[in-house]
Amino acid sequence: MRYRDHIALTLPSLLLRIVLAITFLWAGTGKIIGTTTTQGDNAARLANLGVSFLPDSPADQDTESDLPDEPVNPLPESDSDVQEQIDDLESQPPQTPTEADPEATQESTEVDAPELRAFNTQQPQFVHVVQSTAPAVGSDYPDPVRIKNVYKITLLLDHATSPGLTEDSQPITPTMPSWMGSGKMPVYAAWATAITELAAGLFLLIGLFTRLSALSVAIVMLVAIWTTNIGPAALQSSDAILGFIPHAEDPWNPASYSTLLWQFAIIMMSLSVFLLGAGPLSMDRLIFRPGRRDPYVAGTPERKQPKIKQDPPAPAADRSSWALPPGVSIVVHTSLIALLVVVGSRAASLAQSNEKATKLPLAEIEFSAPIQSTPPSKQQEQSESSNSSSDANQSNDQPVQSEPSVLDRSARALSDTTPVASQAMSAATLDQLSKQSSALSAEPSSAPTPISFAGVSTGAARSIVYVVDTSGATLTSLSYIRERLLQSIDRLSPTQRFQVIAFRKLEGSDYAIPNLQTSRNKLPRATRENKQAVADWLSKMPARGQSNPVDGLAAAIELEPDMILLISRGIQRTEAPWAGGLKHVRQRLDELNPLDPVKGTRPVVIKTIQLLDEDPTGIMRTIGVFHGDGLNDHQVITYNQLANPDPEPLPPPPTNADARLSGAEDQIVGLKASGAYYRSLYAHTLNDDQSMINEALRRIHQMLSGADPEDPRAALLIAEANLLGSTQFNSVDLMNTIRTTLDESVFVSPELDARRRIILAMLRSGSDPQQSVQSLKALLSERDQLNISDLTAASAVLALSMHEEPDSQLLDTSPFTTDPAWTLLHAQTRSWSMLQSDPLSAFDPLLDLRALLPHLEPLIDRSIASMVNELRLDQTNTNKINLLPQLVRFIDARARLTSTNTDDKQYAIETLLTLARSEDQKLTEDSLWLACLGARALNTRDSHSVLIQAASKLADRFPAHPGAADALAGAIDTASASKSPLITPLLRQAISTYPDRIEIDLWKLQLIGLTSGQEQESLIRSLTPATRESDLGAQILHENALNERPFNPLQHAIQTADVLDRLRSPLSTHWHRTAAALEVDTDPTSATIRLSRLVHNSVDPEDPELELLYARALIGADQPSRALERLTQLASALNSNDSKHFWHAWTLIIETTIAHGNDADKENARAHLTRLKLIDPKLGPEPYQSRLIRAQSTLHSEP
Repeated sequence: MRYRDHIALTLPSLLLRIVLAITFLWAGTGKIIGTTTTQGDNAARLANLGVSFLPDSPADQDTESDLPDEPVNPLPESDSDVQEQIDDLESQPPQTPTEADPEATQESTEVDAPELRAFNTQQPQFVHVVQSTAPAVGSDYPDPVRIKNVYKITLLLDHATSPGLTEDSQPITPTMPSWMGSGKMPVYAAWATAITELAAGLFLLIGLFTRLSALSVAIVMLVAIWTTNIGPAALQSSDAILGFIPHAEDPWNPASYSTLLWQFAIIMMSLSVFLLGAGPLSMDRLIFRPGRRDPYVAGTPERKQPKIKQDPPAPAADRSSWALPPGVSIVVHTSLIALLVVVGSRAASLAQSNEKATKLPLAEIEFSAPIQSTPPSKQQEQSESSNSSSDANQSNDQPVQSEPSVLDRSARALSDTTPVASQAMSAATLDQLSKQSSALSAEPSSAPTPISFAGVSTGAARSIVYVVDTSGATLTSLSYIRERLLQSIDRLSPTQRFQVIAFRKLEGSDYAIPNLQTSRNKLPRATRENKQAVADWLSKMPARGQSNPVDGLAAAIELEPDMILLISRGIQRTEAPWAGGLKHVRQRLDELNPLDPVKGTRPVVIKTIQLLDEDPTGIMRTIGVFHGDGLNDHQVITYNQLANPDPEPLPPPPTNADARLSGAEDQIVGLKASGAYYRSLYAHTLNDDQSMINEALRRIHQMLSGADPEDPRAALLIAEANLLGSTQFNSVDLMNTIRTTLDESVFVSPELDARRRIILAMLRSGSDPQQSVQSLKALLSERDQLNISDLTAASAVLALSMHEEPDSQLLDTSPFTTDPAWTLLHAQTRSWSMLQSDPLSAFDPLLDLRALLPHLEPLIDRSIASMVNELRLDQTNTNKINLLPQLVRFIDARARLTSTNTDDKQYAIETLLTLARSEDQKLTEDSLWLACLGARALNTRDSHSVLIQAASKLADRFPAHPGAADALAGAIDTASASKSPLITPLLRQAISTYPDRIEIDLWKLQLIGLTSGQEQESLIRSLTPATRESDLGAQILHENALNERPFNPLQHAIQTADVLDRLRSPLSTHWHRTAAALEVDTDPTSATIRLSRLVHNSVDPEDPELELLYARALIGADQPSRALERLTQLASALNSNDSKHFWHAWTLIIETTIAHGNDADKENARAHLTRLKLIDPKLGPEPYQSRLIRAQSTLHSEP
């Protein structure tokens, strides 16, 4: 063998083994040693499977059994309350933590009923009180609990076998068989997977049992890829690629399928190792010696050379060497194609069925978006940027509108459909609701409970008749028969019907039947009373007479049960055979229970149980064989089986009906959590609740449309749906059946049975209210005895409050003292119950609670408004509305302001104006404010005057009201837009009352345009400097000053300049120049000071008028040198073509030089005159020509 061939046969298997060993050693060790956290439903699933959480998990430190039975205390409101609670805790004796005892826990969940001990006595007393511990639910584990990583596989398998329901309450197709999820199988499978990975990884690393290990990990990965990717895509998804590849948003992104590709690669590598083997470098090669033809060892065998004189025989053609690989390839590829076709067609059919299924969208509550109002500062910036040019040219008579105020936003909010914060339950109440939601699912399923007797299961039946032998033949065993029979009856659920027939031949009687309560000519239900009656009846039944069950069987068949259980002991010493022997018995039963030739079944299934020993006559076996259903039709019970108690039967597996009932129960729990359930049942359905209730009822109807109304669980849910207003469950016949079912049934759980009694009382409240009150009081009196929770008792109190005021002691308990929502529910119930009988007093409970709990005012006010609206719908109560308390009328008016109906708003405004005359200052204040809001929102001509008057009164009487200034601002805008003559007094009131408002300058500017004279000037003076309003005010003052003809122009110019200076207006420059021009000749020093603030350090030739005026002032103020300096610079900068300013400057230079210069200066002046003549021989225009000529004469006349 060549070297490269040897490497090719050695390294691939070794490398694959190393990769797989590292992968599975790490994966298996991580599952066993590593930990993770989970909570909620996943934690509950593991707890129900018997998984123990790690000691450091929060669940083990704070278990449900450690929770106190007392109601949850409310949060302390002050430091003193906190100190009181600390003192109470310190005063309690310390509690030593004890280790949890499962048996003690189980015993604590059972009802301590002395009657139960009667089952093991000669005189049994029957009481149906069997109770099982409810399974864990997600709410039991709100905090994360720590588990081993291996239990993630347990959760994966559990979800794969029981995936639950879709959003439209349709069962999801499981990806694994149901037996994988039964019992503790998911736990066992998870540990088997982890151990397999760890052991297989170790074996692959050392090359021991390589093929078996590779096949094991390949199977593990096949299950993993099926449960995580392929299975859900093929069986539960309608958009899978090729029918089995999960859909991804970006299928061409490798990251979308990284897990799937990794699992596929592991599977392929494992199969490769399985086909290749361990290779030379392995323990398998050392332990299991290879064959001679193994290519790993021998390589390619050499052919012997043939002899020269003898031709070697032709070797036989080995057809398998070339036929096997293509054959295997064809088989493999054909299988894969067939698998793709099958899976694809299956996925297509599932997708088609899903498309035809009715989709139930989740209930959604739409809220209108909040008003997005631009802040005043932003609006001002936008207004400045868009209207800067128009503001400069704005006329005096054009009103200036203020920015949108809180009044406008509050008025718009009146039509906002966002509901008030919901009347939700507290966290403690929600936790109790979550725990109670599992009570219904823990009840026996709608499928009949399996029947068993003395440990022998005979199948399930909705109705059964026990035909029991009480003849003298059972003298020694009747007490045991009685005990086992009562245990069998005790396991019957209230949904099942039963009867007992004792057969024995006495004087004139062949059998006896107890008188049990029943209705509709059916078998009695397995209620507590009927079971107790059977126990009493059997206790008085002695073993006497001869044994002959035929007449008893005939009577049982006439009752038309699903099953008859014949329990007897055949006696060889019977004087005469039963009914003439085996032949006659068969003939008689065939007549009573004939065989259907088409279906091959009989109307009634008869099963037999032979006591102690086999019947030698064969009659019992014959009856069971020919009239049974093939499941334990005939059984022989030994003495030990009869004497020992029956083991507790395993709970039946959940069914689709159970899932639908649980789904309907979830809808009810959701309504309870929001409070809509209680408000609808006991008080009144709010508008916000109606859509939620309708959606829940629609889902409940779909889930319970095929439910059996005689199933107490379904009957309870249907009755609640009917009380909530369902139109699908309101037929008379159906509700009569529901009432009868609930009346005859009893639930195992005291909580659920109390709920049944409450609902039954609600159904009877209309026809027989007195009986409803009595039943509710009886339930509340048994509260402690039955250990009913506070939440269920509170529901009974609410139901009782619909008829009368309950005792105060009932209201001094949780949740009424711990959850404000329940306190409000009671007040709502009492108020609504009295609304029709005494409407004037009906609001007292809600008003009292409103004063006690101010933070609940929005919710209480909503209820009050609904009650007033209900009164308004009744025409006979119209006059009574005006007699209602003022606060109720105020709340009603506020609610009607949110209506879209104009008449409702107008009525509300009129009511508020009436209430504004109340002596209650707070009510008057709030009524005026709401009247302003309503008038602003209504926005009609009549409402404008209402707004103006109401806002003025509000600002006058209650200036500190948070909305008074906004109301007045809105009134100003309204009066300005409508050109009301009241705009002026409104502006004066606003300016004087609210001088610190942001709109103060707007108001002043608006009033400036409406006034004149001293008031106008005073308003302009009070404007904030350097603002848009001050600029507009300065413009108004400037224009008024220009148009004025003052008596003293100088004084007028100085005053105007001073006001404009305060406003920091550039218009003040004009009036400073005007004043300087007027006083330059009379008071040059003052003119110099005034002009010095206007000129620059350097000469500005752009404004020669100001420079010339400043120079004149300097000359007059005896500062000729500064004047000459600035005049010289100005003259040099000016062009001679600008004849006026040029000649004026030189005139001042020459005249100043003559007046204040020395001889040299004068000589220069003569030279300047000479140059000026060269420019213009006439020396410029008048009056500068004459002045220069005079100056020339003066210069030349001097020596």
